[in-house]
Amino acid sequence: MKSNIAKSISFLKKNKIALMLTAIILIGAYLRLSDFSNLARFNADQVRDAKVVDAMFEGQFPLLGPKAGGTTFKLGPAFYYLEFASGLVFGNSPEGIAVIVPILSVASIFILFLLLRFYFSANISLLLVFLYSTSYYAIRYTRFAWNPNAIPFFLFTFFWAILRILETEKNKRLKWNISLGVIMGISMQLHTTLLVLMPAIFLGAQLHTFLKEKEIRVRNFLLTIFIIILLHIPFFAYDIQNDGENMKSFFTGALTKTEKNSSTINNALLDGQFFIQGSAYVLSGQEPEKNWLRPFKLMSSRNIPEIILFISGIAFFLSGTLLLITKVKQLKDSKRGKLLGLTALMTIFSFILFFPIANELNLRFFMVIIFLPFIFFGLIAEFVLEKIKNKKSVWAVLILLALLLSALNIYSYHKTYDLDNYQAKESVYGGISLGEARKIQGFITKGIAGNPSAKGYYLEKFEFERSIKYFNEKDGLEIKEFKNEIFSDEILFVIIKKTELETYHYPSSRFDLIDKDTFSRFTVLALKARDIGTEDSCRIGFITDIHASYSKSSENFIRKESSLPLEAFAEKMNKQFKPDFVVQGGDMIDGREKSKDTARLVLDSTIRYFSKIDSPTLHVMGNHETRSGGVTLKQWLDMTGNTSTYYARDCKDTKIIILDGTDTTKDDYYALSEKQMDWLGQILESSRGMKKIVFLHEPLITRAEMSSDLKFEKEFDPIQSAKIKKLFENNGVSMIISGHNEFLYRKNENNLIHQALPGIFKSKDEKISWYHSFYEITTTEGSPVKMYYKKNTNEKTYQTLAIPSEDFDKIIK
Repeated sequence: MKSNIAKSISFLKKNKIALMLTAIILIGAYLRLSDFSNLARFNADQVRDAKVVDAMFEGQFPLLGPKAGGTTFKLGPAFYYLEFASGLVFGNSPEGIAVIVPILSVASIFILFLLLRFYFSANISLLLVFLYSTSYYAIRYTRFAWNPNAIPFFLFTFFWAILRILETEKNKRLKWNISLGVIMGISMQLHTTLLVLMPAIFLGAQLHTFLKEKEIRVRNFLLTIFIIILLHIPFFAYDIQNDGENMKSFFTGALTKTEKNSSTINNALLDGQFFIQGSAYVLSGQEPEKNWLRPFKLMSSRNIPEIILFISGIAFFLSGTLLLITKVKQLKDSKRGKLLGLTALMTIFSFILFFPIANELNLRFFMVIIFLPFIFFGLIAEFVLEKIKNKKSVWAVLILLALLLSALNIYSYHKTYDLDNYQAKESVYGGISLGEARKIQGFITKGIAGNPSAKGYYLEKFEFERSIKYFNEKDGLEIKEFKNEIFSDEILFVIIKKTELETYHYPSSRFDLIDKDTFSRFTVLALKARDIGTEDSCRIGFITDIHASYSKSSENFIRKESSLPLEAFAEKMNKQFKPDFVVQGGDMIDGREKSKDTARLVLDSTIRYFSKIDSPTLHVMGNHETRSGGVTLKQWLDMTGNTSTYYARDCKDTKIIILDGTDTTKDDYYALSEKQMDWLGQILESSRGMKKIVFLHEPLITRAEMSSDLKFEKEFDPIQSAKIKKLFENNGVSMIISGHNEFLYRKNENNLIHQALPGIFKSKDEKISWYHSFYEITTTEGSPVKMYYKKNTNEKTYQTLAIPSEDFDKIIK
């Protein structure tokens, strides 16, 4: 018995390094692979990969890989082939093709240990790989399939192969050159930075060898290059077939990126901040959120965790940099010095590469130098051990520090990946998980199976709808995208983030809730459309010229001149008028923001008010939405849920026609395009026998015709206006409603009513002011309009005005 115990103790002592390394690798494997099929992210990029690999299983192999961020240049397809290989082993499923990423990450723990042993002792190397195995940053980017996520494994093996070539005898280097060719051939297709950095490091190593040995092993060098080219054959084949299109995109993208740079000093500071913040994030698992280039503002924020991270991050990086420089000078060309020299070279090249794009740097780019903070930590640990005689005390402190950092990382991990009790910011996980997407799809499948007689099935616009659609298509389900129109006995599936559940309410006047369930961070509703009834008149709520713009002081993001009347409008529509449709009449935003991102957020914040209204909203394009400080046309279409800026809807016995006067311009006039004119003629022809009401932001009548007090501005093309009026008269259009001029006016011209209505506050620039205005319109005889308004913003209650009426005739307009 004692003999066996002694043998066991002897075995443990003899193999303690291997056993400890195995334990560390197992910890890293658990953190990267546990519940992977449920927790793996499955966003648009992962859907794209899954579809590409599906095609590969059907024999359609790609020549190019994913796009490089912010350009049209595409990398080589190596990552798709890695996913395909993973699918062959683990099954062609989203998790089956993605699991290669965490597997490579687990392997990278072992490779990093081998790499660190070139310089550090076994004990320090174990400490460093323990930090890497529990690094939240490293784990976060292995929890989903994305081409840069495989970088650590290939980066570490690249360094390993370079060091082996530098350390191996001349006649024994061939196998390492072959390995290097394979590693570079794959790595250079993972990220654009490696496409530049790896050849630079490789050539630097060749130059070092030449200067030392006064010769180059040409065969080895050419063999490495040949293997790299061989693995890029699909990449080159595409360009040969397409007149160099992809490489042209590479150079165009490179020029575009570098043209965006600001001052040299600012770029250097941003570049330095990136390296310091990245190092702090990798070691601590705490993502920096503030601008560290404004230390006084950071200190005044009283954000203690960020301040501690800032101070310790700077101290750590400067200490590590100083020690790296010192050791490189001391050790020079020794075996230990080569790892540090390679680290220094990679760091310098990375700094230079990132310098022109410093304004666009994201901490995810730090993946290409993820090794740096571990080298720094090792150098600092070694320095302290050399300077302090009491080694046991130093090791106790180092181990406690490593455990503390590991605990911080695991805390971040728990906050992110406990999806049922999610505690991190929404952007930290950054999407929808495979488990959530599958459960939502299961709910939809159950909803369809339980309502087989439904006339149609729709999915409301959802940020991660491509993930749901992927599974829909796999299951052969036909789910249409909801475009603001749905009829009785049709089913609408609505997916809501749990954080937005309290503010969301479905339009109960139009839908019955038939099922509801929550899956981690998302709640899904199944709504069945009601019969809208047979009442003849169509009821329309109308609001126009909101002119929303960003306000720093507003808790609603947009200024209160816009938000207050929107709240009143929503309440009036839901509680009293209960319209069939709501029409937003154009100029929803002011369109003078400093950036497109701000304009997009302003539009999104404004549209949210309409989502609170039970009735569907029809949006009219104004002249402010897409001007220079506004949004793009595509953004407007996507965010309003439309496929065109002109369209029509049926409302009981009425055809509602939405037109776009900014579709084209003629000699500085507003106008409809010829395509829109043709469409309008067809719509009018096909809706004979129905009432027709038209909404167009810019009136067909002139400002001078309305009032001599209105100053001249760009107006609707008078020649086309006459044609449209005639078209309307011949096809029984009863009324055309417009905003734009901030003026109250009504005119009956050959039985066509021109109704101009002011918006919610911009009429303050005109002689007569109307505030917080909105309207109720019914399509009964005479097309009556009920106006709600205030004559000044301090009024607590709305005044009302019936149009037409004697009061309307008398009121000063």
